[in-house]
This record gives sequence, structure tokens and C-alpha cells, in this order.
Amino acid sequence: MSEKNIITFNNVDKWYGNYHALKNVNLSIKKGERLVICGPSGSGKSTLIRCINGLEKYDHGEITVAGHSLNHKELHTIRGQVGMVFQHFNLFPHMTVLDNLTLAPRRTLKMSKDDAEHLARDFLDRVHIGHQADKFPGQLSGGQQQRVAIARSLCMKPSILLF
Repeated sequence: MSEKNIITFNNVDKWYGNYHALKNVNLSIKKGERLVICGPSGSGKSTLIRCINGLEKYDHGEITVAGHSLNHKELHTIRGQVGMVFQHFNLFPHMTVLDNLTLAPRRTLKMSKDDAEHLARDFLDRVHIGHQADKFPGQLSGGQQQRVAIARSLCMKPSILLF
């Protein structure tokens, strides 16, 4: 693996019963590179992304993320560097937008409430919905919810961002 590669797949296979979702995937992504993976429904795009942060276990091969082999022992370290914007956003419906954005920085990064709120408001402004901070996700359009999910991921200052 080159030191410049932030993600590497070596001969990765993933099966769901008889369905071979990932077939001998070999992929290297360099730090700073932007990669789009396109394909029809069921072609393995989401599976590939979910394998990167350990939400899916793969059956064969090796995945390296930010210099760490993807295994149970390294999973916490890897997840601290990987942000993910889920297809269905996964916002907490009972929490305000601001609370959705500050929860992880406060609990995981041990940020003070004021620092986490300042960071969250900055990212909400960057995605042009700062005025929505006190609303609940159900009060927002789908596009606004998507921008909240993006801002939430950015609040964790990840090295890698998956969509």
C-alpha cells in the first residue's frame, strides 16, 4: 500500500447467501481523491461503502483505511476518521437539528457544549440552513434533511467522508 492511499481494497468478496455482492474488489483511493461509484440497484455500491466503516463484514480479502487494517480491534479508530452520510439520513427525529449535530462531538470528541454548538452552527451556515437549527428533522424538506446529515458528518472532522 502506498502511504498516499487512504483506502485500499485487496481481493475483497462479500456474499449475501448465494448472492455475490462484491466480487474480488481491488481498489485504491488516494488521500484527497474524490471517487464516484456508479451502478444499477443491487450492484454493491452501498455494500462497498458500508464495508469501509465496518457496518458490513466482508467475507474475503483485506480492507485498509487510513493505514489501519479493517478488523474488530481497529474498528473504533477507523470509525473516528470516517464520516458517513446515510442514504436515509438517520437523523434523530426527537432531537432538534442543532442537537443532532452536537451529540457526537460532545460525546465522542468530548467538546464543550458551546464549542460543539459553534461548530454545528458554522456547518449549518455552510450548507445554507443555519436558520433551521431549532427545528426537528420532520419539519424539514428531504433536501434540508440531507444537508443536516452532511453537516452532522462534517462536525466530526473526518479524514474520509462517505456518501
